[in-house]
Amino acid sequence: MSLSAAAITEERVLQAAKTLLKEWLTSWFDGASHALGTVTPNPTFPALTGTGQVQFDQSAETQPLDGLSARIVVHRGRERTHWFTASESTDSWLVSADVLVDFYVRCKDAKGMPESNRRVNEAADLLKAILSNPVARVTLAEKGVTHARAQLPQTLVSEHYAVRLVVCSAQLQYQVNF
Repeated sequence: MSLSAAAITEERVLQAAKTLLKEWLTSWFDGASHALGTVTPNPTFPALTGTGQVQFDQSAETQPLDGLSARIVVHRGRERTHWFTASESTDSWLVSADVLVDFYVRCKDAKGMPESNRRVNEAADLLKAILSNPVARVTLAEKGVTHARAQLPQTLVSEHYAVRLVVCSAQLQYQVNF
C-alpha cells in the first residue's frame, strides 16, 4: 500500500501531515482484511462510514452523527534542525518537529449504544495496533511522519455516541535546502 499524498515540506508541514494521516487511516479502515504482523487470521478493519468519515481539528461536526468516523487533531511541539550537505552545491537542514496526534474515534450505531461501544472499541484497538506496528507505518515514514508511539485507547464520555481517544506521539521530518 502506498500513499499518493505529497511528502511533508517546509511550506506545508501540518497540512501535509494531516492529509497523509487521513489517506493512511482510510486505506486501513476500508472494510477489508489486512495483514498485521503475525496476527492470524488477518483482521478485518471496519470501514469509516460516518457522514464525516475523517475530520480535522475543531471543524464543525457533520450531521447527522452516524456510523464510524474519526477526527484528527495535530499538536505541534518543539523543532530541531540538523545541518547536513545534500550535495557539493547544496546545504540543507533536516528539521524534526515533535507532534502529538489525537485520534478521536466515534461511532453511533442504529442498534444503540452497546453496539456503538463494541464497534468503537474494535476500531480504536486496531488503530492502536497499526500505529504501534513499524511495518504498518512504513508508508507514513517514507513521507515524513516518523517515530510514532501510540498509547492505549481512552474512553471519553458522550451521550450522543461512543468515543475513544488514541493519542500518538510522532515526529514530522522534512528537508530545508538553501
